[in-house]
Amino acid sequence: MFDIDGVLNEHGGNIVDSSKQAIQMLREHGLRVCFASGKHAWYIQGGLVWSGLLTSDTVIVAENGGVVYSPQTLRTARENAHLGDVKLLRSIFYNLYSQKEGFVNFAGLKVWEEPKETLFCLFPEKTQDVVRLKKLLTEIVEVNKFRLYLVQNPDSVDVLQQGINKETGIRMACEWMDVDMAEVIAFGDSYNDLEMLSAVGFAVTLKNGKPEIKEVVDKKEDQGYIAALPYGDGVLEAVKYLIKRQHI
Repeated sequence: MFDIDGVLNEHGGNIVDSSKQAIQMLREHGLRVCFASGKHAWYIQGGLVWSGLLTSDTVIVAENGGVVYSPQTLRTARENAHLGDVKLLRSIFYNLYSQKEGFVNFAGLKVWEEPKETLFCLFPEKTQDVVRLKKLLTEIVEVNKFRLYLVQNPDSVDVLQQGINKETGIRMACEWMDVDMAEVIAFGDSYNDLEMLSAVGFAVTLKNGKPEIKEVVDKKEDQGYIAALPYGDGVLEAVKYLIKRQHI
């Protein structure tokens, strides 16, 4: 199970050739390759088609676990336990902003919303404003006692339903595929991968992984691997390690 941004590619870039090579090696060893990302399912599907990585057995865990989707069958599951709070937060936001040059002005920050079905996601114009944006959104969530939590990404902030994360999405995907979580190998690099990497049978992160992610992987001892190289090349390094050590 692959996270995408920061794993298969640099954040905001295309999936690199070394990642494609690694995925091909996994498939040649009989592994089913799926993807777990914070992006919308159709956005992920489009990227996989563009990169030549979409196959008939691909399952996508999208929106940080809020959506599980099969492009082949169009089967879709969406989490909606606290979706009403997500909608209320979005409504508050759109009552506070003012439009300007494609961005919206939110408490002195220029931001834009990336539309998603099960969570609320904002990108600031300047990535250095991510921390302040998270603080502002946290205050709104806490004041209104919304059943939501926040995840800070390198270039954005996600506000998700409590109890929903990549782990819960992968568990649903595993049910669809009749696979045990202990059989899953997952690759991740950032805060929204913490639960996923903690729960799977084997966890991989890369040189560019956050310190908290590396700590989680390190605790898994012989069921974890921290690549010496960053995204792409680090994925290929980890796959070669898995093959050499006969983990797959």
